[in-house]
Amino acid sequence: ENGDGVIVRCYEALNRRGPVEVSAAGAGSVRETNLMEDDEEGAAGESGSVGFEVRPFEIRTFRARRG
Repeated sequence: ENGDGVIVRCYEALNRRGPVEVSAAGAGSVRETNLMEDDEEGAAGESGSVGFEVRPFEIRTFRARRG
């Protein structure tokens, strides 16, 4: 909304847990945010991808910025 990257919201809908990797083509950095889209100290990655663990029915939000 503020033009500072693209927000990607992930929702685990199958009552499962495990590793996940999210890739955003053309992005330089990917950083976890809270639901209000403020940066968090959670998962972060460079080169347009980030890996994290997901729990059943969990919502995770990330901001991808151009590199």
